[in-house]
Formats: sequence, structure tokens, C-alpha cells
Amino acid sequence: MEAPWTEVVNRKKNKTSATRTPAPRQPAKRPEPKLRPPKSAAVTISLTPAAIEKGLTYAGVLTNAQQRVDLSGLNIDRLKPKYAATGAMLYEVPGAESEQKADALAARLRECFATEDVIVSRPTKCSELRISGLDFAATSETVQAALCSAGECAAESIKVGQIRPDRSGMGAVWAKVPTRAAKKIKAARVKIGWVVARVTVLEARPMRCYRCLEQGHVRNVCDCPTDRSGLCYRCGKPGHKARECQETPNCTLCAANGKPAGHRIGGKACSASSSRKSRRRPRRRPPAAEVLSQPQAASPPQQVQLAEMDVEEIVHQ
Repeated sequence: MEAPWTEVVNRKKNKTSATRTPAPRQPAKRPEPKLRPPKSAAVTISLTPAAIEKGLTYAGVLTNAQQRVDLSGLNIDRLKPKYAATGAMLYEVPGAESEQKADALAARLRECFATEDVIVSRPTKCSELRISGLDFAATSETVQAALCSAGECAAESIKVGQIRPDRSGMGAVWAKVPTRAAKKIKAARVKIGWVVARVTVLEARPMRCYRCLEQGHVRNVCDCPTDRSGLCYRCGKPGHKARECQETPNCTLCAANGKPAGHRIGGKACSASSSRKSRRRPRRRPPAAEVLSQPQAASPPQQVQLAEMDVEEIVHQ
């Protein structure tokens, strides 16, 4: 007689497969930006609008500087010139001990041009940090002092915003620190009062014009017919600063293009900032005559207003 065949089932396998459900896929965390300190230092020479009205030119100022300043006496072999986006003349000091040499060159140039018409500055590459996990006793001054100690830099080189509560209810604050010092701060334990604060490196923000509020160029070369410098960066209305704004967010750039505008300028939902078809003006070097006569505009009040707004917006994100 032929016996019927029976199928043997692995109960353990079926039980585990029936009870086990696939775990939801978590979105991948975006890694923090890497801190890359510069390998060279820079010195900028710029002219004020008053100097242009007096007839001063970059050609005359630079010629006078090269006649009065001896680079060999400062242990500088050569300088690498660059045309800054603001119209100023920028010189890079390469090699070892570039910061000390650039400081000496800037001090020598300030002695040569002891007037308000010629501005000699030492720009430094900076990074933006968010300091979170602060208690109610923390202040902007104590945060600045802790960052100076951890980063081994001067207090004048660090800018700290206003402390505000984040989503967890604890205090958080925005800080702008030289990149070389920010790398030391990130590796150290920043103790502010009784707590050890959390340091997060923020992504670098794109270049934005403070006149038309669009990306890709600066105020000095803006040719946009619309002047939005007096508008609030958050709601797009005039008469107040963004840090004091209580209105609903409204992006003036997206509203002008007929797109959804229920967000601030430059936010994640801003199509005017993320689209490659936005009004980004290429950075073109003007003719030599224009370079030598192009003024360096002073920082307008609107520029300070927008910088303060960015501090508050980054803390809330």
C-alpha cells in the first residue's frame, strides 16, 4: 500500500517570520560639516565712498603702499592678489606663520594710511556653531568666555547671539567663531556654569545680497530693480526687525514668483533659494578701470538687521 506523504513544517521558522515585522526605515542623519582651517591668511585694502569722491583710486593707493612697505623686512616672499566680491583688493599670505605675517603687514599698512579713507582689515574664515543644553543661569557673556577659553582666541573674534529656548526647553545660542578656534572648541568639553554644553557645527550659508535678498551676489554689484533692504527678513513687511517679528512667515521672493510663500527666506521650503533657476548673478570681474575705481560700500543698517535675524532663526531650527 502507498502511504500518503505529509509535509513537515518548521514551526519555529514560521513563528518568527509571522511575528517579526520590518522596522521602519529611519531617515539618514546628515553629517555635520567638517571644519577646515585656512592654510593662508589674508589682508584687504578697501576705499570708502568718501575716498572715491576725493579722487583716490586703488591704483594710486596700492602704488603708494608698495613703495612704502618692504615685504622682505616682514619675512614675506610673495603675495597672492585676489579681487574680493565687495570690490576690495585682497592679498593672501601663504606659507608657514601666515597669520603672524599677515598681522604684521596689516599693522604696517595702517601706519602708512592713518586716515579713514583707506580701510585695512584682516578677514578671518569663520564657522557658525550652535551651543545648546544651557540652563537658565547661562548668559551670552558666559558663553563667549567659555568659547574663548576652549578655542584659545580673543573675545573680539567671537560673536554670540541671544540665548533662547529650543524644542527641549533648554537654552541654545548661535555663535560665530574663527574656524581654527571652532575646531578646538568642537574637540573640547565646553563647560558653561554647571553643565557641559553641546556644540553643533552649522552649515555655511550661501552668499546673499542685502538689497534684493537674492542669492549669488552682494549688495555692491546688485542690479535688481527691486529694493527689499527695508523689509523684514521673516515676514516681508517693513517697519521692524526680524528678531522682533511676531507675524506669520512670508517669503517675499517666492511670493514675487507666484509660489507658496508660507516660510522665511532661505528656509527648507524656499524654492527661490534651492532652485538653480533663481536670479543668481555670476561673479564677473569688471574691467581694470572699473576695478580701480569701484568703492567699498559701508555696512548699511539693513545688513546688521539681517545678520541679527539669522542668529535668531538658526537657534529655532
